[in-house]
Amino acid sequence: MKAHYKHAIILALLIGVFWGCSQVEPGKKVFERRNLQNIYVQDGDLSQLDLKRTDLSGSFVKGVNFKNTNLEESNMSKVNFQGANLQGANLKRSNLSYADFYNANLQNANLEGADVAGANFRNAIVSGANFQNVTGMTESTKSLLIQGGATVSAF
Repeated sequence: MKAHYKHAIILALLIGVFWGCSQVEPGKKVFERRNLQNIYVQDGDLSQLDLKRTDLSGSFVKGVNFKNTNLEESNMSKVNFQGANLQGANLKRSNLSYADFYNANLQNANLEGADVAGANFRNAIVSGANFQNVTGMTESTKSLLIQGGATVSAF
């Protein structure tokens, strides 16, 4: 069995096991502090979850729906988010170094205080996104984000 299928099955099992966890608010489940490194999920739905402080580093989550998901203080270094929907997601103070957001939807996402060193935001939808006080941003990335309608401040 290929490794990425194995990781997708493991993620599905994790979600099934933890689905009955306590609710923070109606419709929002808590999966805080999970180690989901190097998982492979394509075109899945992980919307409206509380994944605060989760380690997704090195994962492939292309086309996954993370709409309104809380990923605050998570490690998402080197994650492939190509085509993912992160609309309204909370990525505050997360490690996004070398993450690939090509063609991703980050509209109204909160990336305040995140580490974005080496991250790829080309062709990403960033209107209304908050990039205040991020670290590791280059001037060219800053210009790209401002042109796309994101809020960018000192870094």
